[in-house]
Amino acid sequence: MMPSFYVKSENAEDYFQLGVHYYNMNEYDRSIYYFNKSIELNPYNDRNFFYRSLCYEKKENYVKAIEDYTTFKRLQVHDFEKHHYIAYWHNYYIEPLDKYYKRDYNYEGYMKGIIDFTNAIRQEPNNPHHYWRRGLLYYNLLNGNEEQNVKYALEDFNKAISLDPYNADYYFWRADPYCWGYGVEKDIGKAMEDYNKVVDLQPYHWPAYSNMGKIYYDIGNYSMAIDKYTKALEVHPTLYPLLYYRGMSYYNISDYTNARKDFDKIKKEYRVDCDGKNCYYGSYNFPDMHNSSGLGISPMAPIIALFAIFILLYIKRNIL
Repeated sequence: MMPSFYVKSENAEDYFQLGVHYYNMNEYDRSIYYFNKSIELNPYNDRNFFYRSLCYEKKENYVKAIEDYTTFKRLQVHDFEKHHYIAYWHNYYIEPLDKYYKRDYNYEGYMKGIIDFTNAIRQEPNNPHHYWRRGLLYYNLLNGNEEQNVKYALEDFNKAISLDPYNADYYFWRADPYCWGYGVEKDIGKAMEDYNKVVDLQPYHWPAYSNMGKIYYDIGNYSMAIDKYTKALEVHPTLYPLLYYRGMSYYNISDYTNARKDFDKIKKEYRVDCDGKNCYYGSYNFPDMHNSSGLGISPMAPIIALFAIFILLYIKRNIL
């Protein structure tokens, strides 16, 4: 059964509707053809990429399905430059790979992905994105073969950077194993060099600021940790690990007023459990959180100060 309309002129919406029609008819090549025509006329319609990713999925071309699904997720964010990065960690790094390869859970699926991207590299050896995605798949296969898989991942990240030295994602993931010591010896110098490159290229990249903050926190440079966590919180203002570690950084330099602000914001946004003595959220333990005691100036301080002034004035008047 043919669609109830046909394209009389170059119209992106008509092409899109034809693409959907042929997708529903299981004619995926013809559907892809019409989505391609629609994308040529309107490259910002996220629906085209979503449906085309479904077509590629049906054809088991997961490399192209991942590319389209990633584009679909990006186009759903209107204020791309900043708010795109709020959901950045999961939506653009891991979710597209997991969507197609984690179904075999976990090792077999990722190995299938590595084979797919290796074949894609043979066909397009100068496409940096293929190397980056394959590197991510290797990096997610840490269990049991950490050193080998991280070695392969770093080789792919290096290759992606050599082909495209202006993509912040490639530097971020090259820094990650050196930041945490996954499969390689921890090297915060290498990690910081790449993280600084990341934020030079993309100033809203909150995961890079967060990791830099954690590096400074771990070495006891709490002032720099506060600076990096603050930059991350400018993009993601209520993420509790950022608030917690910035609050702890303030606490460790005895800035109790700002520490209380961060801890209280976590209490407001999340369910923080208190056992009458200590407060905690998951594995995060809060110092002196019961009624915020011991953190900064007491709420009764202004009243106490006024009372003290009154006593002094009373004594002075009586002595005179």
